[in-house]
Amino acid sequence: MKGFVRNERLTPGGLAVGAEFRQTRRMFGREASEVFEVVAHEAPTRLGLRVDGARGASKQGEFLFSYSLVPDGDGTRLMLSGDIRRPGFFGRLIGKLMSGAMKQMIGRDLDAFVAYAELR
Repeated sequence: MKGFVRNERLTPGGLAVGAEFRQTRRMFGREASEVFEVVAHEAPTRLGLRVDGARGASKQGEFLFSYSLVPDGDGTRLMLSGDIRRPGFFGRLIGKLMSGAMKQMIGRDLDAFVAYAELR
């Protein structure tokens, strides 16, 4: 993933509901981290993640992501849905302004995941 620096486990054990990890990326020339919590885990088809912005670089808001693997012909389709919740008028305005950049970044992340999966 572009700008990826590291993932750190914050809870013991494997990938399960309640597990937390901190992901750090380099953005705009500096490191920024967010704490992810696993909120759904239905291996091997679904993973739900929640980011509490107050615990990371974004400083506010809540970000929900749901990844699904769906059979598609002879292959598998990776689908992502997300919901960004930012408090207050200013937060919602910034969210709308940043949505295009977020979509591009997430698209690049999904492309990187597919490239990685195809190598395995």
